[in-house]
Amino acid sequence: MSTNHKGDKRMSVYELMFLLNEDQREELTKKLDTVLAVDIGKSFVKTNTGIKFPSNVYLGEKTCNSSLDSLQVTWKEKPYTVGDRSRPQNIILTDYNSDEYKICILTAIALGFEGEENIQVRLGLGLSPMYFRDHNEKLKEEIMKLNKQTISINIGEEIKNYSIEILEVRVFKQACTLPDKYLKRRD
Repeated sequence: MSTNHKGDKRMSVYELMFLLNEDQREELTKKLDTVLAVDIGKSFVKTNTGIKFPSNVYLGEKTCNSSLDSLQVTWKEKPYTVGDRSRPQNIILTDYNSDEYKICILTAIALGFEGEENIQVRLGLGLSPMYFRDHNEKLKEEIMKLNKQTISINIGEEIKNYSIEILEVRVFKQACTLPDKYLKRRD
């Protein structure tokens, strides 16, 4: 058992697992398997599963000038190019009502659950401390409205179709870090 900064005793997920019976452990494991953390950043979209692509979405198909690792995504019968390194980032961090923001999230979910086509997800989203107070509830509500969506992603020569159901959304305030030169040294 560990203690947090306030001195409260907390149990880790692993410690909790030992206290549960087999059915409870199985149920908790199933829930944990549906969790995905996604960070829509100024430069990149990142997940806790190691997915990372540039934060840009453009309506239309890939062109001969598109970077090789950009993705062709179809959502609501419209083609989009996602993560094209040859184009500037165009995601506004607080514009979660936009199709572009939602496509970044749906693409991250599809890629984050590698090998799965019918995905149920409990989504953890990070939000910058400067936006958290004003936007966390609105962001959660907007992404929950997506509910069930289908997208297809052209990966190489193959088109993969994904059915995504968003079961839950939690928004977390991102931690800030400072470069070492700003930290006081305690030698």
